[in-house]
Amino acid sequence: MTQSQAVGAAGELIVQARLLVRGWITGNVNSGGMMNAPAVDLVAMKAKKTIKIAVKSTGHQSTSAQWGLREGASSLFRGDAHPDFVIFVWFVDAAAPDLCRIFVVPAKTVSDDALKAHRYFHSRLTRAGTQPKGADHVVIRWNGRDTERSKSHNFAEKWKRYENAWELLER
Repeated sequence: MTQSQAVGAAGELIVQARLLVRGWITGNVNSGGMMNAPAVDLVAMKAKKTIKIAVKSTGHQSTSAQWGLREGASSLFRGDAHPDFVIFVWFVDAAAPDLCRIFVVPAKTVSDDALKAHRYFHSRLTRAGTQPKGADHVVIRWNGRDTERSKSHNFAEKWKRYENAWELLER
């Protein structure tokens, strides 16, 4: 298992544990022989409510979340099943591997905000006067500051209201 895979698996397990202690029954749709859903990692049920969750984990070495994007896509999410929420787990310190920040964000907000930042970046020419590369790659960064050229930084501040916003799952 690569470090990236370990970080992803750890993020999914942390989210499952946080859901379980809040009374949700959870299942990972990408493990145990279940069908791989490209945009959904977990399904959670509580009372009569069922939600689909994508988990994006970021290791301390990287402060960004990333998606591949098909040309002309109107959403970050692929496949027939789209998530209701994206839960981000950001491991912030290699010296404290248990320390993480968690953001519970409605999937529509994630898609809209990330695509808006992506389109802004690709609407600007590079310093060399050419179109930027990577039109099939969407990135948001947790820290840093936005520039005239890029609005994809500082999502930890932009989405501050979603940090540990587990109550959103109940609505």
